[in-house]
Amino acid sequence: MYDFIKKLREGDDATKRKWLVLFSSIAMILVVFVWIKYFNTLVTSVGVPQQQENVSEKFTFLQTLESGLATIGNGIAGLAGSLFETISQPKSYLIQP
Repeated sequence: MYDFIKKLREGDDATKRKWLVLFSSIAMILVVFVWIKYFNTLVTSVGVPQQQENVSEKFTFLQTLESGLATIGNGIAGLAGSLFETISQPKSYLIQP
């Protein structure tokens, strides 16, 4: 592996670019695959059929996406509010002789 990295470092820019595209594509496919599997597991576990009049309600992709974005938005808004509160508070400095 070390020899491959050394050879890649010494290679020309076109070769480096090809390997970059290849490794980036593989990493992107793996991340998307893991995200989809996680998302399917999340939707399946949340959308467990309810026992009300034999009606099973599952969350759709858009409902789950909207809920997630709302949660993220609320988290960011809370973080921004606490940051603004921290910045706007009067400062006190302790000067020790």
